[in-house]
Amino acid sequence: MRLRAVPTWRSASSSGRAVGTVAVVAALVGCGSGVHDGSASGSAPALSSPALPSPPPSSSPLSLSSVAPAPSVPSSLAASSPVASWPNPAASNFSVPPAVSTPSVSLIYVDHGVALVGVSPIGGGDQSAQPSTLWMSTDRSHWRDVTPPASRQPFEGNLYVMFDQASFISPTTGWVTTWNGWNLAVTIYRTADGGKSWTSAPGGGHSFHAGDAEWIQLLSPTLAFSETVTPVAPRMYLRVTTDAGASWRTLYTGPSFDNGNPPPNPFLLPMVFTSQLRGFAATAIPPSDFEVAQGEGFFQTTDGGVSWTVLTPPRAPSAACPPPDDSAIECLFGLPSFSDSNHAVLASEVVDGAHTTVGFDITTDGGSTWRLTTTVDVPIPLVPPGSYPKTYALVATPSSRAWWIVSPNAGGVTTRVTADAGQHWSAIDSNDVLGLPDKLEALDATHALLNTEITTSNGTTGALYVTNDGGRSWKSLFGS
Repeated sequence: MRLRAVPTWRSASSSGRAVGTVAVVAALVGCGSGVHDGSASGSAPALSSPALPSPPPSSSPLSLSSVAPAPSVPSSLAASSPVASWPNPAASNFSVPPAVSTPSVSLIYVDHGVALVGVSPIGGGDQSAQPSTLWMSTDRSHWRDVTPPASRQPFEGNLYVMFDQASFISPTTGWVTTWNGWNLAVTIYRTADGGKSWTSAPGGGHSFHAGDAEWIQLLSPTLAFSETVTPVAPRMYLRVTTDAGASWRTLYTGPSFDNGNPPPNPFLLPMVFTSQLRGFAATAIPPSDFEVAQGEGFFQTTDGGVSWTVLTPPRAPSAACPPPDDSAIECLFGLPSFSDSNHAVLASEVVDGAHTTVGFDITTDGGSTWRLTTTVDVPIPLVPPGSYPKTYALVATPSSRAWWIVSPNAGGVTTRVTADAGQHWSAIDSNDVLGLPDKLEALDATHALLNTEITTSNGTTGALYVTNDGGRSWKSLFGS
């Protein structure tokens, strides 16, 4: 079971994954882009490449120029056959033997001049046995440790809290959530000065199920939505606060299943709100939970999340979607990326074997109607039915004209970028990236951050890469 984290306001890109015990950290990035929340990667040792250095002390910013370039993919891992004929991702750079001790890095938020990156030390095979740190940047080059002091204190069993989700409304004002691996309580940490100081408030709790997450979205210093998901149970509920988390009101609970199939309402799907009343829910790209969210999945609410209706934006004629119970083809929607209250871009993806069709729809009436403008056919590695991990083409729409598609290939990733709303695309192959692309956040047509997931014999770890040249080159952050 895997769970993707919710993208936020202003992005249609994918979110991070919460599997098992995870720890995440935050970093701030200048230039608003897309996604909100993100989350964790599974607990595990890491790469076979040189060990990642420990994060620098909080008193010294980390300069991107001091970070070593990403490791090249070993030639023994590069596939010589076409991507579409890969028999198994284990033969690619998705999976590598574990190293002794390396931190796991997770991107959990990018928007409003803020990006959230998690650095989770791994000790003794248990990420929660050491405190995680929270990092912040406003220029994409320099990062500082802004970890809330209270989160560094161990609980019973010598366990530390794990950073889970975050949402900001400006480079100074935002919320970060943690959950305690001992009693599963969720704590909200709030800052109004860019992480220099924090106050805390209770935020509910998780269950003992793997994949649990608490997705939050902050719309003002006092107004926020919180979506609690438990994919294993399965169950979910949506809450709202209008007093900065002092009290919460439940708006919506996940509907019960009918003959094993989800009814036409959002269940375990990421949500994004453009106001206190209007919001959207979507399967996400990659899907938030591909074992539950199958088939069509794009919804809107106009009453603050109490009730939802299905929206059906157009798709490419060649990308036909079967009934939801046909799992051979996946039909996915990202969350819409709004440039103002009326104009937005919506990404969709139809995955059929080693081929995916990515579409881009636009709206000029706040999301009531959509018009398909561009489709792009993208090859992806062929994964046998039932195998893990499944591959997708990640999408980001940081503006009405700048759109990104990043897909895995035999030796790294292929980056497609347009700066004119799909009229012209660049396509660049790079072997700078190690691991399976898991979450993409773009700031414009030149700058982007990419989280990857690396599967080892002892579990999963995360790596983070940045590009400042439209995907021509990628450099690792907090890594080597």
